[in-house]
Amino acid sequence: MHLCCKAGNINAVRVLIAPEVDLDVDVQTETGTTAIMMAAANGHSGVLKMMMERGVGLDIQDQMGDTALHMAARCGFTGFCARLVSRGASTELRNRDGRSAADEALSKEVRDAIMPPGGVAAPTGDFDY
Repeated sequence: MHLCCKAGNINAVRVLIAPEVDLDVDVQTETGTTAIMMAAANGHSGVLKMMMERGVGLDIQDQMGDTALHMAARCGFTGFCARLVSRGASTELRNRDGRSAADEALSKEVRDAIMPPGGVAAPTGDFDY
């Protein structure tokens, strides 16, 4: 599952998360990484959409305290960050270095997607496959 999400293999992910396949979508590696974190670090929004529809945990932290939002912010994926926040990902969680996802953001645009000026909810936008 993790490798499929990392590669953005939508067809494989679709098969793996089908209801008839009894697979824990939140399973973590030995370092605490989840499949959604792999998609986040690589900007695969189609995978994100499918995983969120299946009810993936958005606020799971790895051994370093990072979430999928931290990873997407660190990699500069503005749209991915906006989608995570619009679906309820916490903007308050801090990693072991005491940094929030907004602190990890590569640009003002990414920071604004995580913590919009005026506190207005981030737009969800369309997912591309």
